[in-house]
Amino acid sequence: METNPRIRRSYLPLWIEMPLAMLGRLLYRVRVRGAENMPMQGGLLLISNHISYMDLLVVMLASPRRVRFVGYDKFIRAHVFFTWLFRITGTIPISAEHSLDGMRAIIRVLKAGEVVCLFPEGSISRTGQLLELRAGFEVIARRAGVPVLP
Repeated sequence: METNPRIRRSYLPLWIEMPLAMLGRLLYRVRVRGAENMPMQGGLLLISNHISYMDLLVVMLASPRRVRFVGYDKFIRAHVFFTWLFRITGTIPISAEHSLDGMRAIIRVLKAGEVVCLFPEGSISRTGQLLELRAGFEVIARRAGVPVLP
C-alpha cells in the first residue's frame, strides 16, 4: 500500500518533519505491506522490534497515521537536547522506577484515539536478533481497550 506523502506522520513541526521524511526516503527504501490492517480511527498500540535509532523514522514513514513513541526517560535527564526532542515529538517518557506513571500516560493517549509505538524489547538489539519481549504492552492494550498491531 502506498501512503500519501502529504499526510502528517509525526508530532514534529512541519519544518522538521518534511526534510527528515525526505532524507529518510533517500536513505531507505520503505515498502509498506499490510497498512490496510491499521485502523484509521481510534487508539492503536503499534509494537515493533528495535534494531536502530532509525526505526523511529522508518515507522513514521510507513504509517498512514501520526505516531507517538515511548522513550526511556533517562535520555531526558542525560541532555537538554533529549528533553527538547521528547517534547516536540510528543514522545511519552517511561522509566523502570516509575513504570506505572508511564503506563498510565500511554493508556491516556491511546484512549484519546492516538497511535502509540512501543518497542517491547526495551532496548536496541545489538546483534540484529529479536530480543525477549518485556511484559507490559499487553496490559496497556487491555486497559486502554485498543488493538495491538505488530
